[in-house]
Amino acid sequence: MPCSPNDNQINVDIPPGPNIPGFGIPFSPFQIPLPDFELPDFLIADFLSLIQQLGSLFPSGIFNPIPDDSMSTIFEFLADILRQISPYLSFYNFILALLRMIKCIIDILCAIPNPFAVAQKVIVLFTECLPPFLNLFPIFALIAMIIALLLLILAIIQYIIETILAIILAILKNIEIFVNAAQLQDYESILAAVQKIAQILCFLENVLAILVAIAAIINIIKSLAQFAGVTFCASEEEGCCPLVLCPPFIKNTPDGIPTTQGKLIYLSQIGLDSEKLFGDLGMDPAMAALLAVPPIRKERWQVYDKNFDAIYKISDIITPVIPVLGDDFWSEDVITTKDTSSKKAQYTVDMTLDVNPANFGITDYGGTRKFKIKDCIVVEKPYTGTYKYDSDEGDFTTRDLSQGVFGVLSIAGGKVYEITSTGEEVEYYGGSSEQRTLNTFIATLDPLTGKPPVVSTPPSGGDDAIVFDNIEFTWKPNAAALAGYQVTTFGCMPTVALERDIVNSVIIAEGIEPIADKLPPLPDVEAAQQCVVSALNIFRKNISPDTAAIFQAAAVTCMENLKKDVIDTIVAAINAGASAFKTDYELDTDIQIVNQPIIVSLYLKDAAGTLLTTKIPAECADRVAPNISANITLGTISSFTYDGYTKFIAEINSDRPGDGEISVTVNNKIVSIFAPTANGVPSSISENIKQYTFISAADVANIPVDNVFDVARTPVRRDETDVE
Repeated sequence: MPCSPNDNQINVDIPPGPNIPGFGIPFSPFQIPLPDFELPDFLIADFLSLIQQLGSLFPSGIFNPIPDDSMSTIFEFLADILRQISPYLSFYNFILALLRMIKCIIDILCAIPNPFAVAQKVIVLFTECLPPFLNLFPIFALIAMIIALLLLILAIIQYIIETILAIILAILKNIEIFVNAAQLQDYESILAAVQKIAQILCFLENVLAILVAIAAIINIIKSLAQFAGVTFCASEEEGCCPLVLCPPFIKNTPDGIPTTQGKLIYLSQIGLDSEKLFGDLGMDPAMAALLAVPPIRKERWQVYDKNFDAIYKISDIITPVIPVLGDDFWSEDVITTKDTSSKKAQYTVDMTLDVNPANFGITDYGGTRKFKIKDCIVVEKPYTGTYKYDSDEGDFTTRDLSQGVFGVLSIAGGKVYEITSTGEEVEYYGGSSEQRTLNTFIATLDPLTGKPPVVSTPPSGGDDAIVFDNIEFTWKPNAAALAGYQVTTFGCMPTVALERDIVNSVIIAEGIEPIADKLPPLPDVEAAQQCVVSALNIFRKNISPDTAAIFQAAAVTCMENLKKDVIDTIVAAINAGASAFKTDYELDTDIQIVNQPIIVSLYLKDAAGTLLTTKIPAECADRVAPNISANITLGTISSFTYDGYTKFIAEINSDRPGDGEISVTVNNKIVSIFAPTANGVPSSISENIKQYTFISAADVANIPVDNVFDVARTPVRRDETDVE
C-alpha cells in the first residue's frame, strides 16, 4: 500500500486558539520535495566502500559494481548492485570449471583402450580438474558469500539506526513547528509540518524496504545451504568403487603383498605339452590352447605363503567379496603365458631365493647364492592345495590340500638377477646369450637343446618335486590390467586410489555437511523489518514527543537485535569456513636478532581460497582471534590480533639465539599443505611448518646477504652509548 499522510495521527497538546476549518480531516499529499532534514551521510561512504569490497570476497574473481549518472538515490544504487549480484551468484567461474571438467572426461574417454593411460588421466581429473569444479559446490563457495552479505547487512543496519535517530529529531522539530503554527493559526505551516512528518515516515518505510530485498537473497542462500557435500569415486557401497569391485588387497597394495615365509615347488613336465609346442612354433595362444592335448604332468612352478596370519591371502583372488553372487578377481577370458608382458599380466611375482645354478645343468661354479627373479607371470587361475608329483591334472582331490591352504600361484617367465655382496642386482645369463628366466633357471633342461626334455613316464623313484623353502616373494596385482579386463574399476588402481583418497580426505576435512548444519540460523532480516514497521504503525496512530521516544527505543532495539544475530553468524561463518588447506601464514623474516620480533601474518581463507576476513568488524575479529593459536619450538609468541584490514598478526620473540619451527592451528585444525601430484610424485598432505632463526647481535656479520635487509630494518642498541 502506498505511504500516505492519511496514515498518521498527530496527538500533541496545543494551546487554545481559533478553530481551523477542516482540521482533523485527512490531508491530501502535496508534491513537496524530499524533506530537508539531515540524514547520516557519513555512513554512505563506508557503505559504498563495503559494496565495492563485496565482489572481492567472491571465490571466482573481482566484482566491480558500476553505478551510472542517473542514480540519484541510494535505493537506485542498491537496486543496481543487487541486479548485478543476482546472476553473478549463479555463474561465477561456472563455465570455466565446467569446461575444464569436460576436457578431463574427454581425455579419459580417449585413453580408455590403454588402462595405464586411463589411470594417468583419472589422476589428472582428481588433481587438476576436480578442485576448481568443487569450488562451485555450496559447501565450499557459500560461506564467503554469506559473510559478504552479512557485512552488507551490518552496514545497512547501522545506516538504518542513524536514519531513525535523524528522523526522530526531524519529527520532533516538525512537531514543535506544528504546535507553534497551530497556536498562531498559521494554516500553511500546519500543513507543511504535517506533510513533512508524513514524508519523513514514508522515507523511513522505504529505507526498511532494503531489508526485504536482502531477505529475498537470504532465502535463496538458505536453500543452497541445505546441500551437503560428496566424496568422489567413494569406496563405500553407494560409490563407484564398492568393495565388491575393489577389494583392499588390490586397492591398498601399490607395491604388492610381500611374504617372508614362502615356498616354491617345481615339478618337471611329463609327456608332450602340445600347447607349449604350438606356442613355440608361433601359433596364436588361443588357437594353441584350443588344439592342445595336455601332458601327463605339466611343468609347474608353484609358490604359496605359509603364513596363516597374512592380512592379504592369495586365495582372495578367487574368493568373491559377496559369496555366490559376486565375482572373483581373475579373468577367465585372458590367456597368459611365460611370454606375456608383465604390463598385460593379471598378477606377477618377484621372488628372492638361494640357488646353486649348477644343480639345474647351468655351467656355473659360483655355488649357492642369492638370486632374484622379477616379474614372473601368474599363468593360470590361483587354486588351493599344491600339485604333487603324482597328482591328476583334472582331479583336485589328488592335490596336497595341506599345503597352499590360502592359495597357490602358478608362475612362469620373469627375469633372473644375481644379487651381489653389495646388494646390487645384476642381470644373470648363466652361459646363455639371453637373460635367464624362471623357465631356463630353475628347470630340468636338456643340455643339448636347453629345453625341458620330453619324458613320457613318471619317475620310478617317487616324489621328484624340487622344493625351495622359506623364500621371500611379493605377489603383485596388476591393477591397471585388471581394470582393463573389467575385473575391477580404474578407481581401484592404487595410484588412482591414492589421489582419490587424498582429494576425498581434503573434502571431508573441509566438512561435507550442509552449511546450514555448520552455522546458526541465518539472521531473520524480514522479521527485523516487520519489527520496525510494527513500531512505526503504532507510532503513526499517536504521534507525540513521548511516543517518538518510545518508537525510537523500539526501532533501535529491533535493529540492535538483528545486528547481534548478524555478528554471531559472521563469527560462526568465519570459524566454520576457515580451511586448513587454503588458510596460509607468513613470517616477515626467517632470521631475526634476539629480542626483536618476527611478525606472523595469518590469512583465513575458505576451501575455495577466498579471504574471509576483509574489513570485518572489531567485535567479530575479537571473537575469531581466540580460535587461532601457534606452536613454536623457540621463544614465545603473542596472541593473534586483527590488523583491521585482512589478516591476524602475532609476534615471535626470543631472548636467546637458535633455530625454531612454527605451526598454526585454526579452530583445532592444523594449517596444512595439500600438494597435488607433479613430475611423477604423488599428491601429499603435510603440516605447514616454517623455520625461523634468532641470532645474537654479534652474529649479524654472518647473515647471508639475501637476509641482511630483513634484520637491518630495526637498528639494535648494544649499550647506552649506541645511538641510531
